[in-house]
Amino acid sequence: MADRPLTILQVHNRYQFSGGEDRAVEQDAAILRARGHHVEVWLEDNDGLQDENALRVAARSVRSPRSLRELQARLDTVRPDVVHFHNVLHRISPWTIRSAHAAGVPTVMTLHNYRLGCLPAVFQRDGAVCQECRGRAFALPGVLRGCYRGSRMQSLALASNLSIHRALGTWAGAVDRFVALTEFGRREATAAGIPDDRIVVKPNASPPLETPPASEGTYALFLGRLSEEKGIRLLMNAWDAIDSAPPLTVVGDGPLRQEVDRWASDRTGAGPVRVLGPRPHGQVPELLAGSRLVVAPSVCFEGFPVTVVEAFAAGRPVVGTDIGAIGEVLAGHDGGVATPPEPRSIAEAVVELWADPARLDERGRAARAVQRERFSEEVAYAGLMTAYREALARRGKGAE
Repeated sequence: MADRPLTILQVHNRYQFSGGEDRAVEQDAAILRARGHHVEVWLEDNDGLQDENALRVAARSVRSPRSLRELQARLDTVRPDVVHFHNVLHRISPWTIRSAHAAGVPTVMTLHNYRLGCLPAVFQRDGAVCQECRGRAFALPGVLRGCYRGSRMQSLALASNLSIHRALGTWAGAVDRFVALTEFGRREATAAGIPDDRIVVKPNASPPLETPPASEGTYALFLGRLSEEKGIRLLMNAWDAIDSAPPLTVVGDGPLRQEVDRWASDRTGAGPVRVLGPRPHGQVPELLAGSRLVVAPSVCFEGFPVTVVEAFAAGRPVVGTDIGAIGEVLAGHDGGVATPPEPRSIAEAVVELWADPARLDERGRAARAVQRERFSEEVAYAGLMTAYREALARRGKGAE
């Protein structure tokens, strides 16, 4: 029997630097609407939080009266069959999950990252993988080291928030179904105390993109946040290790933007590097079409590397690191996995691909096949509907 049309309220707190999570929320809404479901989206924004009183922000992050009023108003007007939560920090607050659950509405939450087990959400510190807080009821090591935004005070506030909601049973009791983006993410969620039988694995997706063959591209492409965990320093060191480095285009913004700009301008006589800064997501297909390959050098446990799947959809080979979820996403695609994740291995993988047009095109065709099989919109839709059906059934309601 076909799925009946559902009304879904999506709830998401956008980040100060837009990235893959924000795009994934938009994508879920588009996939559902295209298949006849009604989607209302409640978005908040973290811009300006750094200028507010830290204690007030911390208290509101635990329980925000304004957000609870906003949620109730939307429940009354939208009357959703399911409330689908994404990021709820910091303006929205996890208490809205408890409120929706108490109102009898089935709740679903996508785990885009590893926040329940790591304050900065990426299991990375000082350029290396770190899991000292994994499985702890309170992230004391992360607080002592100021892992969240380099601040002990902000780390304490976040750790307290997560621990309070863990003690209240928000995660284990008020969420009817969790969506993990990979099997790796599922394992980390269970380590953080989420019941395994309440997790559905649903990858992010990308529609196929019409592009010329990879060998016709003129540059290697980095798309992402310019930050330590995304491996931008690893990428710069890798390019410096290549004698005749291919042209590189860097797209994105972040805390290391000035460092990247200086590095690019100092490469006198070396392979050209363009730093374009942030670009609207609508320009991504054009950027991919002009590329020969994509580099994804993350040194953290990615929640889900959206850039990799978009590259696959464009038929572009990906040179990436074999760490956490990104290694799982790259499985079955021999674009070039850098093991260990260090500059020389990245450089060697790039050079090998760049100089072989036939292999570039072969790997590009293989990338498209991986996208169709594992990361299509149909696969993502099936995962969403599984989560919604199971959430409805848990609350004694039906999806069909």
